[in-house]
Amino acid sequence: MRSYSLYDKVLELYANNPEPDKDTVKRTVRNFLKRKYPDRKIDRILETLVSEDTLRQEALHARNVNNLRNFAESIIESRIRDSAKTGVPIDIDELDEINFKALIKFIILSYNYELLYTAPLFANSLDFIAHRNNVKVAVYALKTDPAARINARIVRQARYIANLYNCDSVIIVTNGFFDNEALTAGEDIGITLLDKSRILPLLNNIIQTSRKEQKELLTLQNGGIRNEIYMEKVIRFPKTKVQIIDIRYSITDERHLVFWGKLVNTGKKPVLNLEINVKLFNRQGDCVYVKNVTVREGLLMSKEETDFSFTFSEIPESEFKSLCRYELTLNYKNIYRNNLFV
Repeated sequence: MRSYSLYDKVLELYANNPEPDKDTVKRTVRNFLKRKYPDRKIDRILETLVSEDTLRQEALHARNVNNLRNFAESIIESRIRDSAKTGVPIDIDELDEINFKALIKFIILSYNYELLYTAPLFANSLDFIAHRNNVKVAVYALKTDPAARINARIVRQARYIANLYNCDSVIIVTNGFFDNEALTAGEDIGITLLDKSRILPLLNNIIQTSRKEQKELLTLQNGGIRNEIYMEKVIRFPKTKVQIIDIRYSITDERHLVFWGKLVNTGKKPVLNLEINVKLFNRQGDCVYVKNVTVREGLLMSKEETDFSFTFSEIPESEFKSLCRYELTLNYKNIYRNNLFV
């Protein structure tokens, strides 16, 4: 584990854009160093890092690795579903490092955390940053030998790196265990340490919840079939004031796909013009249907709840089985003045 460096930052830029312009590269260096260096000094700094050709080669490798990570996250979701169906537990010790990190990300986000930032794998630093209740949390997933013991030095270093990202708290997860000094250090500096004995119950709870949800998808109170498809759920929160507290979907007797649920404004101020954007994806990863729905044209006050529902009537029945994921995003305008009336 090491701190995120200037080299990592420049490499991340090339990974996201294989041919960045010179001004963008220099601006990236200045922003990272937080100094208004002249162009000549920026050029010298870049020369000391590594050649541009090497950066491009390593950036290509980084893109391939990040694609592998995205694939691992989809595999983990499938393994959670399979474990819920078959009852066969997931052996976290058999997972490689990328899959273990994907599993820990899935677990943390399943407990009402929202993703803020995912660090590039080549950074060898924290894995991702999440937030809940306005608390910014740095998460580290350390895949080790099952008999290994994480020491206090790693715990303190994790706190130092988290401070660089202005995180409020830290969670370290491992498939191994922490030694006594690490446990003491974690308690002293306020770090949550989750070893194998603590992470397995969290994973099992998710699997049990998934098993219950899958049963609910199949059974109505009258014993009929409520759903004939199963889709992964992805909720995106560009803003975090309004939260989804319930969402469901069903195929009606008219063979239409219907979504319904409930939203709540958890903020201290009202929001205006609350909308839902939902995208449906097929098994090839293509977005095949999109719908924008206005939930509330006026104000949704603080702590107020509102129901929503919308229908995809344009989907042919033959395409139901090809749908595998839906992504839902909330859009609204924040209101900061108490005396605004609409």
